[in-house]
Amino acid sequence: MRQSRLALALLLAPVLAFLTAILFYPLALMVERSFTDPAPGVGNYVRIVDVPVYLRIFWTTFQVSGIVTLVCLLLGYPIAYAAANRGPAMRLFLLAAVMMPFWTSLLVRTYAWIVILGAEGPIALAWRAWLGEEPPQMLYTRFSAVIGMVYVMLPYMVLSLFAVMSEIDPNYHRAARSLGAGPFRAFRHVYLPQSMAGVTGGVLLVFIVSTGFFVTPSLLGGRKEVFIAELIQVNLQEIIDWGFSSALAVALLVFTMLLLFLYDRLLRNESVFAAGLSRGRR
Repeated sequence: MRQSRLALALLLAPVLAFLTAILFYPLALMVERSFTDPAPGVGNYVRIVDVPVYLRIFWTTFQVSGIVTLVCLLLGYPIAYAAANRGPAMRLFLLAAVMMPFWTSLLVRTYAWIVILGAEGPIALAWRAWLGEEPPQMLYTRFSAVIGMVYVMLPYMVLSLFAVMSEIDPNYHRAARSLGAGPFRAFRHVYLPQSMAGVTGGVLLVFIVSTGFFVTPSLLGGRKEVFIAELIQVNLQEIIDWGFSSALAVALLVFTMLLLFLYDRLLRNESVFAAGLSRGRR
């Protein structure tokens, strides 16, 4: 037993050393700097709360990230469902279409959306040709920022869902249909609960990454849709305020962890409620 524990410790030591050097030490340094630069105390955090524009930027970041996550879920679920429950040819086609954006640079994809949504882009030209009037402002708005972020994050949602859906035994669904359940009821009570692990993983992945987005909302959202990452970048490179930038990053981390905790509690309560409801029906 001692030898096995020693072997396990030796195997984990390089991984723990790597995580400490790459993740934990910079995080601890950032937290320490947020409380000590430019003076010891909580002045940087008080500044975040006292200035309304900073709280508005936090709200914008979480609001847009939530919208992006919801749109990715609504679009990604049927794509993953079709890829997991259709033939090999359809599966290959859908997964290749989903993975295709990864073949180009994020910056190139973002500039492509600038061209598409611009005043002389294909959408604006089609709007003028069909309706005979000037199209509404699409570029440098929240709409364009959401579109660009959904385009980037949709593959992550689809792959998270597909990884779980591909492991679901189709015989459960067939058994529910053979016992008299309709297509929607069989999906709602048999397939959907088994796919919730993929939904949870995809939602967490997309939301966490979206809160730290910088390039896409900065280029597509304009000055009205400022994210926390852009505010941190401005304070670091232009104002050279390391302490306040660290406080913004720590606050973003704390708020994100709090939202994830609430999301986890909500899922647990929902699962308990569903289990109690199913027992009541029996």
